[in-house]
Amino acid sequence: MAGERVTFYTRNGADWTNRLPRLAADVATLPCVSAIIDAELVHVDGFGALHRVAHKRTEDGLTLWVFDLLQLNGNDLRAVALADRKRRLGHLIERAGIERLRYSEPFADGERLLGECDKRGLEGVVAKHKNGIYRSGRSTGWIKVKCPTWQEANRNRGALFGVGGGLTAERSLRRFKRPAWWRASAPPPTHCQ
Repeated sequence: MAGERVTFYTRNGADWTNRLPRLAADVATLPCVSAIIDAELVHVDGFGALHRVAHKRTEDGLTLWVFDLLQLNGNDLRAVALADRKRRLGHLIERAGIERLRYSEPFADGERLLGECDKRGLEGVVAKHKNGIYRSGRSTGWIKVKCPTWQEANRNRGALFGVGGGLTAERSLRRFKRPAWWRASAPPPTHCQ
């Protein structure tokens, strides 16, 4: 966002701003001159509902979960540690008081969080090193871990699209524990997806 101009991009670079005019108006009221925020658009009834609502250009049931701040008021924050970026983002979102804009708080115990997400039927968590800098795309600085229950329920999902089944729950959990930074320090902040 820059001033009152807000643009929403999908992970693949598609511009969804026109699909979300009310949310764009809400984000335009953030108390800053400019910001680049990494976030995930979520529908209360799940991923399928998100796409149905977005294609109809209605916004009922949508919430924007924000989890990283890449730029604020013209200052590039990508080289700043995640913990500091999240602290700044938390203050910004708290000051804004926008109901449909939610701050994804850091969690120190990633395995406990994963267990809680699994109990609630959620897809999984993303774990990032608390001192990590921001890197676009896939990197060793973060990992996505699927909940075992969700993974099992969706193991044949790839076959619907003619693709391989992806990570199994067991392989996903092994990957979750693999990065050196995970073992070398306290568990990093994480957020639910």
